[in-house]
Amino acid sequence: ECLYNVLKYQFLIGKVYKKLNMEKVISMLLIHDLGEIYAGDTWVFDDEKKLHAHDRELASIEKTMSLLPEATYVNMKNSWLEFEKGQSPEARYARVIDALVPLINHLEVSEVDYNPDHIRSEMVLEKKKFIKSESKVLWKLTEELVQESVEKGLYL
Repeated sequence: ECLYNVLKYQFLIGKVYKKLNMEKVISMLLIHDLGEIYAGDTWVFDDEKKLHAHDRELASIEKTMSLLPEATYVNMKNSWLEFEKGQSPEARYARVIDALVPLINHLEVSEVDYNPDHIRSEMVLEKKKFIKSESKVLWKLTEELVQESVEKGLYL
């Protein structure tokens, strides 16, 4: 379901960004979650666990893809690394989409006033601030999603 939503929003928002290679963006979005197969997902607010998330996910990528032909393995691993490091416009755009989807999903599916971890809107905006340097339009969307979440009681 998460992957479906990532691709759905990429498709909808991607129509605005025609200069990017959308096939490359979609490929990165499909590949990047493979790092979580063995490593698990790291919660965005778990700063301690985030410190070593890249290493755990890289090990997962290597384990997951080790059965593939060498050329495919190298290509997919390089694509994953490009995404993780934001080394191209496509990678940075894919990272923005990956960051927006949890905000959208949280707003859509969470019950009113559900905030057991007492997350403040400022915390969310701080974690998502890289979006601002990538796209003013998508940063505005980010701010709107966070504000709607505050109004729904999902953030303080």
